[in-house]
Amino acid sequence: MKKNDEYIVKIEDLGTNGEGVARVDGQVVFVPFALPGETVKIVIINTKSKIAIGKVLEIIEASPDRVVAKCPYFEKCGGCDLQHLQYDKALEQKTQIVAKNIKNIGKIDAKVKKCIASSPYGYRNKCTLPIGFDGKKTIIGMYRENTHKIVEIESCAICGEYVKDIIKIIKEFILRFNLKGYDEESGEGLLRHVSIRLLDNCSVVTIVATSAKIPGIQWLCGELEKTFSNLNLWINVNK
Repeated sequence: MKKNDEYIVKIEDLGTNGEGVARVDGQVVFVPFALPGETVKIVIINTKSKIAIGKVLEIIEASPDRVVAKCPYFEKCGGCDLQHLQYDKALEQKTQIVAKNIKNIGKIDAKVKKCIASSPYGYRNKCTLPIGFDGKKTIIGMYRENTHKIVEIESCAICGEYVKDIIKIIKEFILRFNLKGYDEESGEGLLRHVSIRLLDNCSVVTIVATSAKIPGIQWLCGELEKTFSNLNLWINVNK
């Protein structure tokens, strides 16, 4: 098996990170965004000694549990993995993943209780958004899976409306004060990340920057206070 080889495979299971698991001539192939029971055409994009990574080219036979993801960035950013799976089935798969890890990695024979349902969307009370520079402009979003390449987003379905609000404010902050996102290749740029955590009676916002001297920080604080009650704003210096 080598890179760019194409195969038609049957997805047998889900891996720890929610990727489909297939086998080609006994070798394990992980296929992101494929579901158990599906028959898919894949192309090999990476190979290692014992495993390979495949990319779906075509879904030949779809799982009855497959649904259309709500998020427009799904499969582009690395924020989540199972939006294409019915929520009740996703809970079952998460329970099985925990059970398999305890048994296969921990070598413990234990009964794992069912995964407790929350809500399919809007359930996360914390979000960290990288800020970078794409060569032309400063961007804010989420990392593409297994990379540090930023996928620019406007919202996040699993985090809720507060992410949309903070992205809007940060974008205006960047434009108003001509701020540059951090470029990992050159080591230049001021803003690295913004993180927000919603606690019971407080909104904690952290700006990660290469310097404590951030132009317009008082303006930013004022804008954040209009949207987030009982605001706690921190600057984390990471050179």
